[in-house]
Amino acid sequence: MSNIYNKHKLTNDKILFELIINLYLMESAYRNLFQIVINDKKKLIKLINIIKKTDYNYEIFETDNIFRLIVYNQNKFDINKLDKTFSAKFAKQLGKFYVCASDNYTSYNYQIRISVQNKNIGFPIYIQMCKKSMIIKKMDNILKIFNDVKKILLNLDNNIHVHIQIESY
Repeated sequence: MSNIYNKHKLTNDKILFELIINLYLMESAYRNLFQIVINDKKKLIKLINIIKKTDYNYEIFETDNIFRLIVYNQNKFDINKLDKTFSAKFAKQLGKFYVCASDNYTSYNYQIRISVQNKNIGFPIYIQMCKKSMIIKKMDNILKIFNDVKKILLNLDNNIHVHIQIESY
């Protein structure tokens, strides 16, 4: 994974950077699955070609020319158990960060995210809507995830920046 990262670490392609960072987190045993939502079929094919160079599998779900690329570790996640409604259950399948996962998330007025950035671009690796009371209640857990991700990614490249941000809406 380090070789793939080093080849693309200064990319301006947000989707490619997102894939590589998530693959590294899987290689580091921090994630078992992740998703990337993309609307460009050529980019999707490029991502699939990279995934094929790893030990991971993928599934593609298409709705209205929007592709949901699910990448997973087949040894740690049974793809047959994937929540294909992509609701709160799916969010919880994505990992421990999604403590506020709810099918009623649109009523929440805070957004919390952990973002990763290289010299050129960045993206939110984790993002969710929350109630203020839930953020306060789960802050220790959220900060642990932030610190774990930051430590793992700094082992890959000490020029990566990892940020946590909370916004009200």
